[in-house]
Amino acid sequence: MKSKMFKIVKNYKVQTFVFGVGVLLLFLTIVVGSILLSNIPRDKDVRWKNLMHTINEIEAKSNR
Repeated sequence: MKSKMFKIVKNYKVQTFVFGVGVLLLFLTIVVGSILLSNIPRDKDVRWKNLMHTINEIEAKSNR
């Protein structure tokens, strides 16, 4: 009976550990994902602005 209880406790500990690791991974994935998602559009905007700026410069040079 005692060994059975110990087994259950051991399983419970393993389950809680696995659950904790799972929640941690999920949290990390969400954080990393949100950071990536928030960074990509900004980078695109900056690139787009640089591209438009260079195009405008080229046009200005060719118009002279």
